[in-house]
Amino acid sequence: MIQQNGHELREKVRTATLFMGETTMKDPLEERKEGRVDQRPVGKVVGIRRAPSSDPWDEVDGPLSAAEAADALAFAAAESESFRRSILKDCVDAGEASRRTGRSSQDLDWLRRDGRLIALRAGNEWLYPHWQFESDAPDGILPGLGEVIEHLCLSPAGATFWLLQPSEPLGGVPPLELLRRHQTETVVRLAEEQGYMP
Repeated sequence: MIQQNGHELREKVRTATLFMGETTMKDPLEERKEGRVDQRPVGKVVGIRRAPSSDPWDEVDGPLSAAEAADALAFAAAESESFRRSILKDCVDAGEASRRTGRSSQDLDWLRRDGRLIALRAGNEWLYPHWQFESDAPDGILPGLGEVIEHLCLSPAGATFWLLQPSEPLGGVPPLELLRRHQTETVVRLAEEQGYMP
């Protein structure tokens, strides 16, 4: 996979080089290996990256090679898919969500589109994490959840991850746990702070 990604990177660089008006078919990655750097934009970037660094941490936090970047992206994609599958295991379909909340499927769909309910697409249907429903709540939905989702500005999977992970500002307790304890203001305030972070 790394060789394929490296090959794809070379092809993209060649295409970009041709697009920028260069007529030569030199491989910039090969030139970099040989220590030659020309004046094309790719060459300038390579030259900057090869400049000696006075940063003692450059080996630790310096730029990644194409192979390292491909590995990192592949790992992130696998982790993301694994987390998504684990979320889907804790989900119910629209019919069950409707039964738990006493709302119609259309009403749930409206709440999902309005960003007040979390749902993930699986094939042709939307699945709802079961933990966002509370039978004692007037509308069957965990109080404060919609406000938290609104402030987070994350994808449904991202909001789920944020709600389920232990939070340092909350003393290691997941935000979802505080919502269940009806400590809504604390979680909303943290979501608001998180929503403004870059």
